[in-house]
Amino acid sequence: MVKRFGGLTAVDGVDFHIDQGEIVSLIGPNGSGKTTFFHLLSGFHQPDEGAIRLRLADSAWLPLAGLKPHEVRRHGLARTFQTREIFPEMTVLDSVLAGMHPTLRAGFLPSILGLAGFRREEKAAHDKAVAVLGIFPGRFGRERWGQHARSLSFANRCRLEIAMCLAADPRILLIDEPAAGMNPVERVEIMETLKDLRDRGYTLVVVEHNMRLVMGLSDRIVVFDRGRKIADGPPAAVIDDPKVAEAYLGTNYDVA
Repeated sequence: MVKRFGGLTAVDGVDFHIDQGEIVSLIGPNGSGKTTFFHLLSGFHQPDEGAIRLRLADSAWLPLAGLKPHEVRRHGLARTFQTREIFPEMTVLDSVLAGMHPTLRAGFLPSILGLAGFRREEKAAHDKAVAVLGIFPGRFGRERWGQHARSLSFANRCRLEIAMCLAADPRILLIDEPAAGMNPVERVEIMETLKDLRDRGYTLVVVEHNMRLVMGLSDRIVVFDRGRKIADGPPAAVIDDPKVAEAYLGTNYDVA
């Protein structure tokens, strides 16, 4: 896959795959193409060359290139952002309900008229939102459902954004810098949350700079440098790769 911006090639011939049920961490220096790659996968950018395909439940392949972000999300690929894309004036519960929008079926008229089909879907959506919030024990209990998102801690805003993604029943989650701005305790907690999501059957691609989290979280690590993939494999093998040490980790790197 290739993406150019004028004379700059931000993603240069990257061949990437992810298997169901694994956590793949994407690392590399600033400017190495990680965010552009996420934009390509999620429909915010379109590739200049190459294809993006998602395997469906019936084993057919769905081309994603050319689809808009909401269409990509509807087909099962959801993402978070470095800037924590939440609705600050919405409550916690309503935020998760908003994340469910791509999967809801009732149209405008049934909702205005309060038809039985809409009421059933509304109740099912509420129950599902409560279940999603329950994935984060001790964080979003009933006492917080009515709390405005703007009043949450930075770590809980990250959790809420993930909950909003989960509400749409994604098959793949793209998580952008989940530990950014967190203290060491919060980083351990978010790592355990992501592992729990993997154990629940979700597939995750994570961009992260904190190498301790990356090493403790990943089934596989992919390394970018100058828009190219330079390494792809188990954490221990990738960290020992001389190309990675030269391009990203440096000679004085300490995983602790």
